[in-house]
Amino acid sequence: MKLPILIGIPLLLLFAQVVYPAAIVVKRMTDSDRDKIVAEINNVRAQVATNKKISNMHEIAMNCKAPPTGSFMVIPIPSQKLVEQINAASQEQQEKIGKEYAENVGKAILGPKQTRIGCGEVKSDCLSGGCLIGPQSSVSESDFTQGEPGSNCPNGKASSGLCKYSTSTLSFASVLLIVVSFLFI
Repeated sequence: MKLPILIGIPLLLLFAQVVYPAAIVVKRMTDSDRDKIVAEINNVRAQVATNKKISNMHEIAMNCKAPPTGSFMVIPIPSQKLVEQINAASQEQQEKIGKEYAENVGKAILGPKQTRIGCGEVKSDCLSGGCLIGPQSSVSESDFTQGEPGSNCPNGKASSGLCKYSTSTLSFASVLLIVVSFLFI
């Protein structure tokens, strides 16, 4: 799905507002703060699902406590130093960087099958933090199912209109491994 510029820029601004502070103070955030961030992300996802008629857009849940498992996409949060370097670049370069960043963040955040996000602080010259979003490590056109939002949900539809988040921790590979193990016992 190509991210329209009218969605990409507000999404980038929203992401900068809600996730950037989360990455800096992730350890001091309350459950209420996390809930607000998730609600804002899910609100954007619901709006996109409605506007683009995406029937399989899932809710996102946040987990900053558990270590990352499985597949995921990385959303880097630039450091102040990197932002200053970008601001010193030509207008054309800034626009190119901004467009590419918005497109990559948009793909990660708006992937309909993405269901979890976790953010943390990173100490480096280029990054101040980052978020992992999964369970997919990439998003493609084939991930988007057209139709009425919430009409193609494996776990039912949430009150938000998005597909319910699955709390299942077993991946397909885990189930397959268990089944294969029983075949040889």
